Amino acid sequence: RGSIGVYPGTAITGNYSLNSGTVEADDVVSMQAAHDLAVAYNRAMTAACQHESASGDLSGLTLTSGVYCSTPGTLSIAQLSYLTLDGNNAAQNTWIFQTATTVITGSESSMILTNGALSTNVFWAVGSTVDIGYSAFIVGNFMAHSTISMGSFATLDGRLLSMSSVTLASYSSASTPNGASAVVYPSVQVHLGACKAFAMLAGTSLSFSSALTIIDSGSVGSSPGTSITGNYQLNSGTTQSATAAANQCATDLATAYKAASRYPCTTLLAAADLSGLTLPSGVYCSSPGTFSIAKSSSLTLDAHNVTSAIWIFQAATTVITGMRSSIVLKNGASALNVFWSVGTAATLGASSHFAGQILAMTAINVEAQVALAGRGLATTAVTFQSGGVVDPTSTYRSNNISLGSCSNFVVLAATSISFGTGRSVLPRGSIGVYPGTAITGNYS
Repeated sequence: RGSIGVYPGTAITGNYSLNSGTVEADDVVSMQAAHDLAVAYNRAMTAACQHESASGDLSGLTLTSGVYCSTPGTLSIAQLSYLTLDGNNAAQNTWIFQTATTVITGSESSMILTNGALSTNVFWAVGSTVDIGYSAFIVGNFMAHSTISMGSFATLDGRLLSMSSVTLASYSSASTPNGASAVVYPSVQVHLGACKAFAMLAGTSLSFSSALTIIDSGSVGSSPGTSITGNYQLNSGTTQSATAAANQCATDLATAYKAASRYPCTTLLAAADLSGLTLPSGVYCSSPGTFSIAKSSSLTLDAHNVTSAIWIFQAATTVITGMRSSIVLKNGASALNVFWSVGTAATLGASSHFAGQILAMTAINVEAQVALAGRGLATTAVTFQSGGVVDPTSTYRSNNISLGSCSNFVVLAATSISFGTGRSVLPRGSIGVYPGTAITGNYS
């Protein structure tokens, strides 16, 4: 919601979309808005301060309506912290935040509106700059004498009004307040950025074996390394070897790992073994610093019919799954919402079924015939030992097997087909050899 505008400048650059509103540059509409901004800023900045903060740190506070200022002349919300505004069920209640210099909100910081508080009634009068952190959720009307910058994946329910310049980083979002009263609790999020286009990414080398590995959707890539070898089939996507897209994914992997690994742990597990557990959404960490699923065992993730439910597993060192182990997704759980923050390496056991996005700070080792419903993103090597299937968009491994062009054959061999001297009868289907050529004996 809302228009964007510049006055007296004209420069509006970069990648954005307007779902409503217009673009105004150095025209009558933007000129009037610039004048009205100066008036509103002066009124907000000269309102009598009712509550003075000695530190300027708003983290963890719950504030009723009023005019707030700070002794150091700056206001901040720390990384992963919350500021709660309590409306006391009075829709007319207003908050004014005055700062002589800066407003800074940390990465993943948030604001919560309760008891009828409205984002349209929140005003920030800022003497110099505003810096809204990565993936932060912030509300209110920002009126800044200098620049405003908004980090990647940050969300604003409000307005960015600057007497200088405004910069919105990739994937950020801003919307004029809708005036609705609601309790807003920002959810845990891990943004993959350019890695959304990839099924597999390796930092040094991506190695497939001689057995065919199927990549059902997404690209495969390496960055900064260039080595991608072995037998694989892309059903969609492309091979990206140190391309701009792969380089950006490598950068975004580091950012996503950092975000996933630093969320406060909601459940500390005394043991590394996840076998037999059924877990609701949350942030899980392990006392030993590693996670495992035993051979032929399963971990169940239950969304309780909340399709946006997210799981983050924080492993300081390794994630290891045994042969024929599996992750079961239940009641609307999606592999796209499962994240494994792995401090060193991940190993997926042979014939196992694994779900989620692996963010590994060293290597990923995939043993024979693994089905990965998710992504494998690593800063060093990714190795497939013998075939497998990878699909970032998959929820469950399907038991419906397509034979493709093999449906035309009754007998197919790689080296040779040998029939005896007595005639063998094959009423339907072709026979074939590839790459060999030998077909011998008596058959019809």
